[in-house]
Formats: sequence, C-alpha cells, structure tokens
Amino acid sequence: MPDKKFCYGKVIAPAAKLPRIQEGFFSVMMSNIVTNTLDEVTFELNESSILLPPWIVNETFWRNGTFFTISRKPLTNKEKDLKIGYVVFDAKKHLRGERGWDLYDINGNLIEKADYYTFSGYTTIHGMEFDLYREKICGTI
Repeated sequence: MPDKKFCYGKVIAPAAKLPRIQEGFFSVMMSNIVTNTLDEVTFELNESSILLPPWIVNETFWRNGTFFTISRKPLTNKEKDLKIGYVVFDAKKHLRGERGWDLYDINGNLIEKADYYTFSGYTTIHGMEFDLYREKICGTI
C-alpha cells in the first residue's frame, strides 16, 4: 500500500461573487508543500510555493475527506495582494466576433490581468486528481 501524501493549500475566499458560481463555493489554492502527515505547517502562498491555479470547490471536499482543515489562519497581506483571476467564457460574444471571455477577480470585478488564473467553473474530484497526477509526473511534487 503506498504511503499517503498530503498537499497543503489555503482557502482564498468565498467564490459566490464570481459570475455563474453559487453560494457555498470557495476559491482554494494549493502549495507545493507535500508531507506524509497532517501536521500543521507554516507557509505563504507566493511565486515559489504556488503549485496550481485556483480551484473552485464546495464543502463536499471537506465532508468526504478529500480536504482536511489543519488550522484556520487569515491570509497574509502578500497573499491578499496576489493577482488571481477567473476566466468566464461568453459564447454569444464570441459568435459576434468579440473577445469571447472576460477575466474577473474574486469579488466579481472585471480585471485586465492576473498572475494566476483559472476558468470560473466548479472543480471536480477528477479534475483535481488529474492536476495533481500531472504535477507528480512532472516531478513538481
């Protein structure tokens, strides 16, 4: 039986202000910190520690044991200043020949640029497994 590995991450914010996202969903970012135990570790999300773009998930991931809450700490000022974007596609705009997507911040405001971005959509367990498996193959974790 393989040893269990735990990736550490942080909840960035509730995601309900994003277009097409319901109440009860959160933006989560994973770090490249991986351990064999569920001990509390201190880390800051920054350019060298962010493993993947944000995921949009609901509490199901905590209830079914995919995620664990190790501690509750507010984001640092540097983490709050991360430029995280969420892409929303608009097929009608695309069909009219316009740019078919917009970029939003976590508060639902249109932005021009982001350092880290993802599609504004729900992340499934299979999507997470794929992302993490890819990082494992690449040797990132």
